[in-house]
Amino acid sequence: MLKGTDIEKLFKGINLEGAKGVSTTFRSFTPEPIEKHLIDAVKRGAKDIAEVSMWQGKAVEVVPGELKTLYTFGLCGCQATAIIAKGKNGNPIAIMTHFPPISLDANLSEINRLVRQNAHLIDDTVKPKVAYVLPGQWATIDGKYAMDTKDKTLLEKLKKCVQAKFPQGVEETVLPYNECKTFGQSSAFVIDFPSTKGKPINYQACGEHYGNFGEL
Repeated sequence: MLKGTDIEKLFKGINLEGAKGVSTTFRSFTPEPIEKHLIDAVKRGAKDIAEVSMWQGKAVEVVPGELKTLYTFGLCGCQATAIIAKGKNGNPIAIMTHFPPISLDANLSEINRLVRQNAHLIDDTVKPKVAYVLPGQWATIDGKYAMDTKDKTLLEKLKKCVQAKFPQGVEETVLPYNECKTFGQSSAFVIDFPSTKGKPINYQACGEHYGNFGEL
């Protein structure tokens, strides 16, 4: 059983305390995709994990010591979006959505709904952290061969939707992933919240991107 569902222990050999916004590509070092551990923990009744299924969005208040992890899995061509805003009481308000690639309108509608429902809880003087996890393709970027977002139009529509909700601006991270998974590779987007305030909020996406959003 995962003690405290501490996701960092599953990221063997990977330092998640790096610079704010760092996103480095790695193969998952765990023998099984991280989502298996999370799914099993949810089935056992873990209260500190919130799961988002496909065709779903969810908004949660992250109370330190109560909610540890927000995640979704099965990203094999799907789009996932996360918004982490500072609440007026200091606790993060986290929103995550997961929709199939052909369902952009449904995703935009869900983002609008969840932000609107939780607007009264959000500190509108602080820029939220936003992540877009989208299918990618190999491309040459600044002279280097790297994963780039496949559908730029989809990305721009997502950005336009989110930015319109936060006049104070947002801090965005784009995490393109390879749809061609190897055996045992993760298809999950996982956000791991610290148990105490003042520490960075970590993430991993599809076993390829590991980093943190910094502090709110």
